[in-house]
Amino acid sequence: MAKGKTWRLVEWLGRIETIHVLVTSDFVRTLLLPTVFTVSSVVSGWLEGIPLMWVMVGSSVVFMAVTQSLLRADEYKERRNPQNKLRQQPVFQCDLDVADVPFIGNRKSRRAQQTIGQQRKLGPNEINPYVNRTIKVGQIGIEITNTATFPISCYLESAKTDIEGMEPPRSDFPKPPTIIPAGDKVRIVDDRIELDDMPCHQLSGNIDLVVKYGLPGKERFELRVKGPLAINMSAWGLVSTIALSLG
Repeated sequence: MAKGKTWRLVEWLGRIETIHVLVTSDFVRTLLLPTVFTVSSVVSGWLEGIPLMWVMVGSSVVFMAVTQSLLRADEYKERRNPQNKLRQQPVFQCDLDVADVPFIGNRKSRRAQQTIGQQRKLGPNEINPYVNRTIKVGQIGIEITNTATFPISCYLESAKTDIEGMEPPRSDFPKPPTIIPAGDKVRIVDDRIELDDMPCHQLSGNIDLVVKYGLPGKERFELRVKGPLAINMSAWGLVSTIALSLG
């Protein structure tokens, strides 16, 4: 007896699922529903003895109203859907070794600067086109822009990157989530790679990042960035372009 009840329950659940699929299908929403409401208005007007001209006008208004209502409902649903609302581009950030700022000017001014000790040091993030630099550490990641009209939460689920064959020490994943306000951007990068005073020049690397995103607490969509990187970097440490090959 219990087995028979269970089977009937499963059968009814299957019927309900079939009805749900039919009702929510594109054919029903975009064609059948407007047609049913329009025909109902025509039949109602005809039974009430309303002149044919007004029946035609009323049925046209009903068709347009139902169609517009369904369209606006779909637009609202799409606007509140975080899927494909993130735009990304690869980034490379690094710390340069400290270097001396060169003395500039004519011979007299250079001697004066040396005499009074005006020479200073270039910091890890400062660049000077007259000084060739070396790289202490580097990080590969992506800059994510939220193009939605609402905040989106995202977190780094996994990462695998390398620069000139050197990889960072692996840490724990996934990382804590980050909230990106509407129209704002954030950088998500892998761990730091020790580059051992590598001279600044054109670098090559690889990136494989998996980012989960969605509404806060419901990060069910996935953004994956994978491929080789070409990092165009000048001898003094300026990163001009980063090219990602998706093939």
